[in-house]
Amino acid sequence: MTANPSAYLLSIVVPALGLFLGCHQVAIWAGRKPSAVMSRVLLLFCLLVVGMPVDSLSIARRLAGLVPGFSIPFTVLLVHATLHRCGGSDLLRRSDLSSLWRFGLVGGLVLYPSALGLGNWDPYTMGWEFSALFGIVGVLTASLIVRGNRLGWVLFVAIVAWQLRLLESTNYWDYLLDPVYFLVALPRVLLGFWAPQPAVAAGPP
Repeated sequence: MTANPSAYLLSIVVPALGLFLGCHQVAIWAGRKPSAVMSRVLLLFCLLVVGMPVDSLSIARRLAGLVPGFSIPFTVLLVHATLHRCGGSDLLRRSDLSSLWRFGLVGGLVLYPSALGLGNWDPYTMGWEFSALFGIVGVLTASLIVRGNRLGWVLFVAIVAWQLRLLESTNYWDYLLDPVYFLVALPRVLLGFWAPQPAVAAGPP
């Protein structure tokens, strides 16, 4: 693992966004939905809490010792949700969000079973050096951009971030996926599959 300013900054920002979204949702459940202004104040408070040093080490850096890091797509999802709740413009459309969650689910089903000892092949090794993974993601990125799906641009950012080594990991997989992303994507996609579909009005005979 390599330490750099961008990785340090993300290790503070991403957990702070997660804390903010959690607190915001609790407020909604309690019937006290924050206004856009109060949401921004809450966001600033969460950044201060997560980034404040305690015994010379912030909560974010303590968490970094337990969590391997957060991928670019999951970070973009958190930023999108935060902007939405703070009254800003949405980064992603509904179709883009669906694609991002499905990408997290499918990618996690490919990557993480080997970590549980299932199978004799470890796809994580493909991220250490140029392999078919790079070609597959490159083709997927280009095709999504051509189709106007913003997941393509998110993957493009992940590619650039890997080239610049902006995260603490040097493995390409860690720029595309992370365990939290997969665990959140799993119920979101499955619940979407199981949700009842709206009835379609019958047309003229």
